[in-house]
Amino acid sequence: MGAAVKHMERRALRRLPLRVLVEYEELEDFLIDYTANVSVGGMFIRTDTPLEEGTRFRLRFQVPGR
Repeated sequence: MGAAVKHMERRALRRLPLRVLVEYEELEDFLIDYTANVSVGGMFIRTDTPLEEGTRFRLRFQVPGR
């Protein structure tokens, strides 16, 4: 069993694979990326330009069908 599978099994909240467009802005930058998965506790945004830990930003997204 791979490390990624073992890590997923330890999650407290189930994650759903969902690709949703997210727009976020931090000071002068406006960025667009997509989620890789979501859960009740959060979402993972796949990006080539990650923000530094602790960076404040505004996030906009719309869940399909909501």
